[in-house]
Amino acid sequence: MLPSLPWPTRPVFHSVLLLLLLSVPSCGPGPLDPGVTGGQLLPGTEGVEYLGGRPFSFSPNGRWMLFSKRSAADAASDLESVVLRELQGFVLYDLKALEGTPVALSDGAREFAASGAALLSDGGCWIPGDGRVVVRAEFGRYLGVDPNAARPAWDVIESEPFAFREYCSHEDNTPMEPETIGPFQIAHAGGRLVIIVDARDPHKIFARHRAPKFPGMGLLLGDVHLTDDGWRLAYTITPNFGSFVGNARGFVVSYDAPPEHPMILASPVHALGWSPNGSTVYADVERGGQTAIYRWRLPRHGNTKTRPVATR
Repeated sequence: MLPSLPWPTRPVFHSVLLLLLLSVPSCGPGPLDPGVTGGQLLPGTEGVEYLGGRPFSFSPNGRWMLFSKRSAADAASDLESVVLRELQGFVLYDLKALEGTPVALSDGAREFAASGAALLSDGGCWIPGDGRVVVRAEFGRYLGVDPNAARPAWDVIESEPFAFREYCSHEDNTPMEPETIGPFQIAHAGGRLVIIVDARDPHKIFARHRAPKFPGMGLLLGDVHLTDDGWRLAYTITPNFGSFVGNARGFVVSYDAPPEHPMILASPVHALGWSPNGSTVYADVERGGQTAIYRWRLPRHGNTKTRPVATR
């Protein structure tokens, strides 16, 4: 029972209590430096935009990443200015050289912005065999850029509406309970307990997260991503107290790893993503009030002959 306090004092007390609750050590609600867990800051990615939880995308060969940086300019007053600012914020990042190139605008892209059309906010999608990365606009239109061009610039792609729907579809990364994702199964997805098990053997537990032992505290599982080969699963765990949430912490489980030993990434994590070959996990991490993209290079799988089958 809460102590009897004068009404003006209670909101302050509740705020202090909430801060104490969210700082209780369990699954790591407090900040965690990605450098401590082997994370590497990608220089030049500071100020990465959230873009609805999909802040970056990767070329099929793993060489390029597209992301957007926040603008320090004043808020735009009209739609044309908004679209121009959004397009000018994108950066093509060379993951080998660790260098970024701002994407320029063609005359066609400027005409597109002047037409009153709007963009759909995400980190873009890559077209296999084409070499370009595209961002979506309303009414099924696209703007694309070739990262290998001498001066990469957005241009309007003349195509049938929704021509690249197959490559630009986005699945819901919030799992249900129970749900099978490749060789993994989400046995519990919220409440006071999150458990990830082997889909073929539920007695084999890959990860178990418990909420702090305090009334009303719970956990939220989110941003779940499976590698293309099915070997690894990345996800976030966020502590919550009613409608209040704490810092999301990123984790990775591997099919060949010891039971109940998920790899810890960082906190707070705003988004996760895998390289095309599943050897590197990327995260949008907030550190000292500044967001940036970090990466973790993971060791090769222990068993390269037998691979789990991705069923999702």
